[in-house]
Amino acid sequence: MGFFSKDERSIRIHKESAFSIGSALITQFPLNYLILWLCIEVWDITSAWGLSVISIAFMTVTAYLRVFYTRLYFSQRFKD
Repeated sequence: MGFFSKDERSIRIHKESAFSIGSALITQFPLNYLILWLCIEVWDITSAWGLSVISIAFMTVTAYLRVFYTRLYFSQRFKD
């Protein structure tokens, strides 16, 4: 089994990876924009360190939840 392998398991792994990357793009980009807007416009936080820490904290939690539910969905769907 390799990256270019065409067996069923490799195809499922590619589908899961593509879904994970796509869902990250759809969720994390708007979330990052919202977090930055809240920090800068609402909470008046403008330091690079503060923006980075708050942004990374929110993004880490949402990424963990997104990956957890992606794995849960694909593991139930294909019953590895």
